[in-house]
Amino acid sequence: MVGDIAAQARAFCRWVGELAPNEIPIADIEEGSGDQDRRAEKWFDIVDRKLGLSTQKIERRSWLYSGENRLTTQFTRVCASGRPIWVAAYRAEEPTLDHILWQSTGGEQTKSGEPIGIHQIAWPDCGRNCDTNLYHGTLKKLAAATARDDLPYPKNEVLKVIRKGVAAELRTELDGLGVTSAQGAEAAVHAQQALAGLTQQVADLTTYLKQHLPDPPGMEHAGTR
Repeated sequence: MVGDIAAQARAFCRWVGELAPNEIPIADIEEGSGDQDRRAEKWFDIVDRKLGLSTQKIERRSWLYSGENRLTTQFTRVCASGRPIWVAAYRAEEPTLDHILWQSTGGEQTKSGEPIGIHQIAWPDCGRNCDTNLYHGTLKKLAAATARDDLPYPKNEVLKVIRKGVAAELRTELDGLGVTSAQGAEAAVHAQQALAGLTQQVADLTTYLKQHLPDPPGMEHAGTR
């Protein structure tokens, strides 16, 4: 990413249009000499603002991708800001730089056939010649790392919609009865309670009759013989 970073950021936003759920912009900056913090921050400022991420916490905004050496020498301010970092380092040891993803190989090999990096995997329909990245967590946690409270329906808005729909349904009259679902449910609860009380009354009455009424003619008590 070289040249006019502002123009590139605006063109990127026009191309994206708007973000889908769990979609996050990532600045891939692998070229340029000297300190690159200002260029990256300019890109983030434009993209985050135009795509509605400026009000999000820093860890919910655009990511930065680059090689380990470049990140630790040319993006020190961005790396220290708390913004998610995706680091490429093709070796066996994981970088100590704080990051969310580690690209541990690009699938390449040396001339002698030795893998460059670690975790080379024969991916279905791709083989080994592709990038492999390591994330310390579940797929659900990774998705949560890109989740935002504004798109398209945050959890609290979903709950509001559900509550509103349930309330409307309960207020709707049942066909031809002039009774709402809520009223019907309340009547059913009362009926169940009434039946439970009636059942207990019948049981009590049966016990009372056995104790106080004489036995029918011809019935003998046990133990009279």
